[in-house]
Amino acid sequence: STFTNNKIYLIAGWKIKKDTRESLILKIDENFNIEKEKKIDFLVTSIVHTENYIISGGYIESFDGRIYFLEPENLSVKEKIEDPFRILSLKVIDNTYILASRYAGGYLLINVNNTKKLYTEEFHSYISRLVWLLDVEEKDFNRDGVQDFLWAGSTIWGGPEDQKVNVIILITNKIPIAKKAIFEYVKKAKKYNNILKANKALYYLDEAIMHSDLLMPDSLESLYKLRKQIYWKLKLKRNLRRLFHLFINSIPLISFFILIFLAFLQFTRKLESRKSPPSGEILREILKIPVIHKFLSWEDYINKIDGIDDSKIEYIKSGIGDSLRFLNSQSISSSFKNSPSEWRKIYKRMIRELRLLNLYLNLYLKSRKSPFRSKILKNLTIKSISIIKKLRKILLDKVEREKGDLIKDALLSAVEDMKNRYSREALIRTKIESTSSYRFFKDEILKFKNAFNSIIENAIESYENKIRKIVDITVDSDPERILISIKDHGKGMSEKELEQIFIPGFSTKGKGRGHGLNNIDKLFKKYGELRIKSEKNKGTEFIIILPFENRK
Repeated sequence: STFTNNKIYLIAGWKIKKDTRESLILKIDENFNIEKEKKIDFLVTSIVHTENYIISGGYIESFDGRIYFLEPENLSVKEKIEDPFRILSLKVIDNTYILASRYAGGYLLINVNNTKKLYTEEFHSYISRLVWLLDVEEKDFNRDGVQDFLWAGSTIWGGPEDQKVNVIILITNKIPIAKKAIFEYVKKAKKYNNILKANKALYYLDEAIMHSDLLMPDSLESLYKLRKQIYWKLKLKRNLRRLFHLFINSIPLISFFILIFLAFLQFTRKLESRKSPPSGEILREILKIPVIHKFLSWEDYINKIDGIDDSKIEYIKSGIGDSLRFLNSQSISSSFKNSPSEWRKIYKRMIRELRLLNLYLNLYLKSRKSPFRSKILKNLTIKSISIIKKLRKILLDKVEREKGDLIKDALLSAVEDMKNRYSREALIRTKIESTSSYRFFKDEILKFKNAFNSIIENAIESYENKIRKIVDITVDSDPERILISIKDHGKGMSEKELEQIFIPGFSTKGKGRGHGLNNIDKLFKKYGELRIKSEKNKGTEFIIILPFENRK
């Protein structure tokens, strides 16, 4: 007997006739009135119910077992299952599975939803003669993620005179599928659960899920969660592979663009290499602007900004304005615009920081009565002045690196050039007695070198056809100036020629010459003084005097 709810009861009984086995199922209400009855053509040994079915199990003559699935209202037969062993008892698991014990045949597992035999397990006959299913513990004893079954009963081996044996049987889920268990597939799937082998993991897990009607709902849900994880890894692997193939196929196009990019870089480098730093004249002017030569006083005032009056702040603002006007002038901006990138970056950053400093000072003057705002603006101002300090140092270092030594990089370099050019014709002797450094910007050094080249060349050419041509160069200095002498022993000049020597176009060497000395005279007079001593048939001496104060 069983019951479908608290009010409706089911009772099954059976009788044996000469050649038949049949049973009667009665459906009665709470008042024990018969509502329905159904004849079954086998001996019913167990009856259970689910939400959708009433299930009866038993056997006909011999060992043939039967399981019927009946419709609950009218007890009509919906499904039938035949089995070669007698069905002894039935048990419902999770309203989804039917576990049936069999006479000398182990047990049978059935899915209620598709009424399909899922799995059979045969016990050794000596312990399963008459095993009746008493209860089911829904546990996972071997911790493989699949439900195990525990049931108990008793049996008699041989005849009534033999000993009666009580048995308790633990059935773990050793469910064979193509000679492998589900949990073996799951184990392999977990082993290969990584991006590189996700396809193999998915294959093994799908093999397990394909027989998922053997599993309890909770176990099946966990497998689907695992499959989702593996699927996303497989999808990522496929996307990566697709990207890799796309990359391989795109190598010619990528190579083409790389070549274009490299050509562009080479082109920009050539353009940069052709650009020269600002001229020495521009750099000298920059060193005179307030942000350079008045910066130390600015820094001192700003560090004590709380204790100084407004006039000091206006003094700094005035210097910032003068510096910005100079930096933004047409000559300066165009000079830096055509300079290498490192010079352009310093120039733009200096202008930006000067504007910010001017803005902070303006706001500070307006916010002096507000302690909170003035404190914030003070911090911003100090931070800005520290940035300008760093930029100023970088600029001064770069300016210094753009300088060269007059003696080493101009005079001695020119001497070396003339020695290589007139190695067989002239002897150039140098005597350096000055240890002072006289530094000029590189473009000015180049002008000085060209001027020294011209003077030494004129000295050598003044010997005309003489075999022995000697040029003596001496360098000396005192605390105020440096003196450079270039002397030859050639044909010399008369007083009249000496008076006309700096006139453009005048020359004792013929037409088309006579412009070099005029330019040399202008160059040396810009930074100092040029004197010439000459005596006919005795030689000429060029004396260059450069005061140290002009090297700044």
